[in-house]
Amino acid sequence: MIARLIAFTAAGLATAHRAAKALQEAGWQVQLSAGFGEQKQNLAEWTGNAFRQAQAVIFVGATGIAVRAAAPFLQEKAKDPALISMDEQARFCIPLASGHLGGANRLALYLAEQLGSVPVITTATDLNGVFAVDSWAASQGFIVADPRAIKRISGRLLAGGQVGFYSQLPVSGPLPAGLYWAERKNCQLALAYQTQDLPADVLLLVPRCLTLGIGCRRGATADQIEAAFLDLCGTEKIHPLAVGCVASVDKKADETGILAFCAARRLPFECYPSALLEQLKGDFSDSAFVRRTVGTGCVCERAACAEGAALLTKKKSFAGKVTLALAKKDKTAFFDAAPFDGGREQT
Repeated sequence: MIARLIAFTAAGLATAHRAAKALQEAGWQVQLSAGFGEQKQNLAEWTGNAFRQAQAVIFVGATGIAVRAAAPFLQEKAKDPALISMDEQARFCIPLASGHLGGANRLALYLAEQLGSVPVITTATDLNGVFAVDSWAASQGFIVADPRAIKRISGRLLAGGQVGFYSQLPVSGPLPAGLYWAERKNCQLALAYQTQDLPADVLLLVPRCLTLGIGCRRGATADQIEAAFLDLCGTEKIHPLAVGCVASVDKKADETGILAFCAARRLPFECYPSALLEQLKGDFSDSAFVRRTVGTGCVCERAACAEGAALLTKKKSFAGKVTLALAKKDKTAFFDAAPFDGGREQT
């Protein structure tokens, strides 16, 4: 995760260095810039670059500077980085935007604790001690399928109402106040990677717990792989955002179609030696021809399971050019206390 900080006075720069150290200790990659003196940055250019590149943008100086600089670049809560303003003496730490989904509230609380600041949290759910579903989703690494539905759920909880919760994953800890266990077909909030039988107006949180194994003929295009992937997800009722990783055999490490597909979906691509894949134990759809060609009986199924995931779908072939399989990693949703991660998204 990347954080960009900028300060506007010598005192502010000293505070920014303290904040940068705290962020680095929490695992962030940090870049610190000066908005004053000989090294003064062009503020509009700096802010635009920071919004494009970083998951956290922190201004150390007057809040008005942060507001005016960031305003042209703000889009929506699902896309904006965590935006935070701190005064030069570190008295106050204020999350300005993307407090929940972007993790600005959690990050402000962390920095305030590390620097001895007062965190200024203004989101209604936090002020009223109400469960903030978007903040929880971000802390667990779950994707909110439709952020527009957050307001409906938060509004119901703020009004003292109850929200039915369904989870396809195991859950650790008691449900927060306002949530109750519900069946898939009549829940209002769901944590699931499969979409069948969910209500049309459900707020769906998608865990990135699946690995997509890919085998393909040389020269298969990204469009062909994308079409096959969407076909597989549609047939199996899998939400596409549940895939967090793509895997194949090392002979496909330079396959341009797979690389382009992964880049378009911002997915990591892991490749494994055929000898390692061949040693995996399981009920795989092996082929003698494939084994002679690449050294392992089935590329997509075995690659999907290479890191210990359990096969979810058997190999499916598309137009004789692409074969795909899905495997599921063990993942638990936590409602009980967990070590603070410094505001970074968990995967």
